[in-house]
Amino acid sequence: MNGATLMEDPLGSDDILPEHLHVDLGGNELSTFDKIDSMEYDGEAELREEAPDGAPQEFKPVFHPEGAFRRRWDSTQAVLLIYIAISVPLRVGFRQSAMGYWYWLETSMDLFFTVDVVLNFYTCYNDKDTGILVSDRSAIAKHYLKNWFTIDCIACLPLDMLLRALQGTLDCSFLPQGCSGD
Repeated sequence: MNGATLMEDPLGSDDILPEHLHVDLGGNELSTFDKIDSMEYDGEAELREEAPDGAPQEFKPVFHPEGAFRRRWDSTQAVLLIYIAISVPLRVGFRQSAMGYWYWLETSMDLFFTVDVVLNFYTCYNDKDTGILVSDRSAIAKHYLKNWFTIDCIACLPLDMLLRALQGTLDCSFLPQGCSGD
């Protein structure tokens, strides 16, 4: 198969790349697809690698790390991290637990970060040695497991929820008035 020279992001604002599309941001020929002329590619065509027998392989989507979806997701994550960086020290310093609406909000944030762990298994990464955008899902998983997975999982543990469950205050934490003993 011929490689494609991709000077610009051939997918434009599209976020989902077919698995096995490797883009070198330096313009080298790296794609495993037939010749793609980046000027003619409009982002609408569905790219599939052909199997040795000529049949198209199953489409396994991955997210471009700089695509519009990931940019919005990462921006939302940054806002949530700023909230956490401010609220946690205040809650600890003033011994004030989140209750009612605030507990719902913070539980939703925990869920957001848990979903982020899953999304990281579907987000391409740039190989720091070659500069290639790696989109093979098994390579993405291995890379993520070696790097940030453990830290992300520890950070996502619902310790507050577990402590409240052990103390018997989990149910009332979700009520607007909170727990009467706090």
